[in-house]
Amino acid sequence: MNLIQIAGIAIVLIVIAVMGGMIFVSMDIMSHLATGNETLSPAGTPTGRALVVYDPGVSGAAKSAAVQIARNLQSKGYTIDLAGVNSESAGNTYGYDVIAVGGPTYGGVPSRSITAFLKALKPTDDAKVGVFATGGFTWNRTAPWYEQDKISITEGVSGIWEDSSLSNPVAIEVIRGDKVDRDSSDFVAAMLREEKST
Repeated sequence: MNLIQIAGIAIVLIVIAVMGGMIFVSMDIMSHLATGNETLSPAGTPTGRALVVYDPGVSGAAKSAAVQIARNLQSKGYTIDLAGVNSESAGNTYGYDVIAVGGPTYGGVPSRSITAFLKALKPTDDAKVGVFATGGFTWNRTAPWYEQDKISITEGVSGIWEDSSLSNPVAIEVIRGDKVDRDSSDFVAAMLREEKST
């Protein structure tokens, strides 16, 4: 084989890999595997019930964020149901005091499974609802596009509410990969209307 043939084969393989990745993401394959459920109990007497629903996404970052959010709520005294978006527990949202829902965003747009879940969400009237998102971009505060990425994701998540009978959430947060602990804590504080960390 000569160098041109090898280069041509390499280009074809790259194109196939990129197209396969795009199909994988666009079909939201990982959400179909999110069927797990875990219950976390607080150390003392429960102060309420919380549901944390997630689509893990391709990287699993959204599940990591959901776990951290669940732990924060658990430390506040809530009994938590941590549920994949396609789990049986995620389908029953009645009776929760707090509902946190989130998953990955692709190009600033929430995954299809999270969008569908939020559009169908029917919590009790006094439930506090929060939406969190993770994304696959560089979080560099010095870059001029940092705020634009955050605005794009917030608008993408906020736009879900326009076609739903559900009122606006009490919290929307972008959970950054390098600041999962702080962002998750801030998200929980916003849902519970507490002071954010500094």
